[in-house]
Amino acid sequence: MIKMTTQEMRTSLEKELEKLPFFISTKDTADFLGISKSSVLKKTETGELKSIRSGRLIKIPKECLIEYVLNAM
Repeated sequence: MIKMTTQEMRTSLEKELEKLPFFISTKDTADFLGISKSSVLKKTETGELKSIRSGRLIKIPKECLIEYVLNAM
């Protein structure tokens, strides 16, 4: 088993997410994480996954998604 450093993991995530916009929809976030959209919404409500809300619209900054994944490891 090959073990990646945090920096290597960050670089890998950045490369994988580079085609997505700076702010990612909850649907795209759910697809990326392999979880339901409602799970993403719960994580944003609890603050586990940082997000930006504008009215009913919720977007996740790409950097916050990367931090969430790194912290989950």
